[in-house]
Amino acid sequence: DATAVTAPPFEAPSAAAVAAAKDLAADADATLTVGAEGSGGPDAVRGPNAEVAAAAGRVVPVAADADGADLLDAVAAATADGE
Repeated sequence: DATAVTAPPFEAPSAAAVAAAKDLAADADATLTVGAEGSGGPDAVRGPNAEVAAAAGRVVPVAADADGADLLDAVAAATADGE
């Protein structure tokens, strides 16, 4: 299973959304954080994402312009050793 918590672009997530994401991250096999387009994702762990990442056991940063296949590959790679 994969669960996502998102916020509309250019809008800060509510405190409730951040709290929900932190709870999900704490129980997840891996947490994907999304950075700027073309970034490769390293800037993905800042702001509210930093709070969520701190609660996560494993963080996988991805770029905002990653396509569906890239995201599935990131999830598969992040969870491969957890099976």
